[in-house]
Amino acid sequence: MDVVQTKPKYTRCLTYSLNGNRQLGPHPAASLRGSTPSFVSDWVNMTANSSSSSVSVDHGLGELPLRVMIEARTEEGWIFPGFGSAQADDDKDVPYGGVVFIYNEVNIQMYVPHRNNGRRIKSKWTALYLGNENKWVGPDQLPRRHTSVLVRAKAWKPRDLPPPSWRSSAILVQGDCINTTLEHTFQTYPDLIVVQVQTPLGTFQGQGLSMLRYPIGKVQHVGGLLYGVNETHVQLWSICDIDGELKFYGLWSAQDGWGTKGMGPTLTGNITIFAWDLSKIAQRITKTLNLTYLQQIDYRIPVFNVTPDAFISVQVEVLEGPNKNFRFDGLGSVMTEVEPYGGLVYAYNEVEATVGIWIPHPNKLKPKKVAVFMLGMNWGWGFKQQMTDNVNIIISSVTITGCRCPCAMVGAVPIQANETEKLQQRIRELKANLTIMKNETSKALRRKISAYDPRQSAKSLGAVLGAGILIFVFGFIIISDLPKLWFGIGRCIFILRTRNQPKNNSD
Repeated sequence: MDVVQTKPKYTRCLTYSLNGNRQLGPHPAASLRGSTPSFVSDWVNMTANSSSSSVSVDHGLGELPLRVMIEARTEEGWIFPGFGSAQADDDKDVPYGGVVFIYNEVNIQMYVPHRNNGRRIKSKWTALYLGNENKWVGPDQLPRRHTSVLVRAKAWKPRDLPPPSWRSSAILVQGDCINTTLEHTFQTYPDLIVVQVQTPLGTFQGQGLSMLRYPIGKVQHVGGLLYGVNETHVQLWSICDIDGELKFYGLWSAQDGWGTKGMGPTLTGNITIFAWDLSKIAQRITKTLNLTYLQQIDYRIPVFNVTPDAFISVQVEVLEGPNKNFRFDGLGSVMTEVEPYGGLVYAYNEVEATVGIWIPHPNKLKPKKVAVFMLGMNWGWGFKQQMTDNVNIIISSVTITGCRCPCAMVGAVPIQANETEKLQQRIRELKANLTIMKNETSKALRRKISAYDPRQSAKSLGAVLGAGILIFVFGFIIISDLPKLWFGIGRCIFILRTRNQPKNNSD
């Protein structure tokens, strides 16, 4: 198991505009509020095949949320994520479960399975299903069927989150299925990604993994938009009618076996992707597990940062084949276990600080039948279809910590217009902080630094040229003074000889 912990690289405070007034300090989108949703509903009970199979809550935001998260909690305290669209209905005698949701500018609508066909066995469909014990493995001593769960909705306005590091152009879908690759330019895996799909029925969010390779029967109501991400690209797949016989499919569906008539499927919509690189303002703890290690620890993984403010994700990273290095988000419930099937279900427990994982049973894994990662032929016209168990499980906990600015300098309370002395003091502080000495600039310092050149030709040229210049300078000085020096020496010799000659005395 590999554990990687990255701390935020705090950036300098910036000046921003709020209601037309310039403010000094961290932008509100980069503050601690960046991890807090504007709307959090109460926990409400939802029971499959009952009057509470569908619940609508008003979020009161007055605008379309940028991100919505649905949490389904069991009696044991495990929280499972809701997902974008139904991949099963009640037309076949196959158990399934989960919470599907869709939202608009006013409310968030949530659905758990609800039987529409009276002849079907009522107990087959539950609010949450973790798979038959002979077909799926996961943490021991946890029930596999949950008829009732407590459900809570969270919604983030655009300003509740830091500005997206990358946003795609809108992709218009008009009845055709898609397999589209977009470049996000991060050169790293995004810390957070939202694939938002606006349809005539409302807005939903794309999901990572698929559990079905192709629908069981031609009249099943199914839908969804799958996505995978690597360090440079996002790949999208929608469900397709491969042979021209699939009747009820689309981008989103929650009609037969979930909601009521009029709730899908829909084939038209606009797709926009929002992605964040939060390395400068967030703390991230990442664990990388393989399937062998996962089995040894009973599919329970301790996670140090399971808090309400943390973004928890569990992804399957493909290590081979056409989807190599792409990561796909796990799901919140088993929706099929009829071969061929696959997938990963996860939940987290805040009290135990633990993540639980459910995957297909090792005894069932076999080529083209059952696999942890499966991308079936009905997704994106079979583009990059694959079944493999050569994967890693990536568990991430990301907590936005905000821009760490020198609050004593910025001031916790804005300076009022009549506080002249404080304002003058603040101006002096800003001048002192912004003043740069001329001899301390990088340009001034570079003038005093000679760059090192390791090339032998440069060394030879420097030695020859340098020595030559020195010899020339000193030689010129010496040579120019040689006549004077020679004349002086001659004169000294003459004087000395004259003095040493004997004097002639004459009477």
